[in-house]
Amino acid sequence: MWDRDKIIMVLLLFSSLHASALSIQERLHSIPAKDHSDIGTLFRYLLFRSGFAYTCFGDKAISYDCFDLSEEVDRLDHQSPFALNTWKRYAHLFSSENFLFLFHEDLEEQLTEITLINKQAFKNVFDKHREIFASLFGPNMTADELLNLLIKKGSLWNTPMREREDLIGILLGYGEVNARLYQRKAEIIGRKMSAQHLQKVRLLPSEGYHTIDEELAYLRSHLKTVPDENPLIYAIRLPSFVADKNHPQTLAILKKYREQRNCFSKKYEKGNVLEVTLKQLCGDEQ
Repeated sequence: MWDRDKIIMVLLLFSSLHASALSIQERLHSIPAKDHSDIGTLFRYLLFRSGFAYTCFGDKAISYDCFDLSEEVDRLDHQSPFALNTWKRYAHLFSSENFLFLFHEDLEEQLTEITLINKQAFKNVFDKHREIFASLFGPNMTADELLNLLIKKGSLWNTPMREREDLIGILLGYGEVNARLYQRKAEIIGRKMSAQHLQKVRLLPSEGYHTIDEELAYLRSHLKTVPDENPLIYAIRLPSFVADKNHPQTLAILKKYREQRNCFSKKYEKGNVLEVTLKQLCGDEQ
């Protein structure tokens, strides 16, 4: 006798195989109108307000957002966690070789997360920064093993990386320099907030600083949220992150994201947002 979970798995596999033979338009037409509308609203929010378009069409390895389960209506455009649950019901119809959605609910914190991973971009970023990842996971960790860990845990913050803002920042596309500075700031503040820990491990200032307070003052004055854009001007926002806004690496990252925005904005001008996005995710783009 098969148990309930095995039956559900087989049904999902069957429906996914059946769906793969249909066009994106046919798959969307199989979804009830209300659910279709809710998914469209969710995608427009994630793509245009939360940076997911840069993972879908660019080289941003991971995009992430979360919704407050305690609020009946959340954020902008009447977006609620229930629209995310709607997408979860139909995501298997749009399976992808290169893109992966992760969903995670934290009932204690009353949060539900959605993460989009561009697998090829993820592997490229990991290989480029292999030594930094090895400092936490050891030299034998591979990109595929880390990806499988994320799939198993469902969230970046369910892995050992939850204490490493530098690794998370690198995967989110904020740049190694900014990720390292943000991690350093978190370390200093964390140590200063724990007098007991300070007694056990003395934190020394980095090279070029005389004291920890001097280093922290520098980090606080230089790390600011970027980009500084008027959200009313651009329908698609650039990814927002904490950075040394005048550092050459930050300027190069923002320039790259602007160029990517120009490219995929033209794609959206030619068709329905949801259809254009799902074609890209499913590898059906012509």
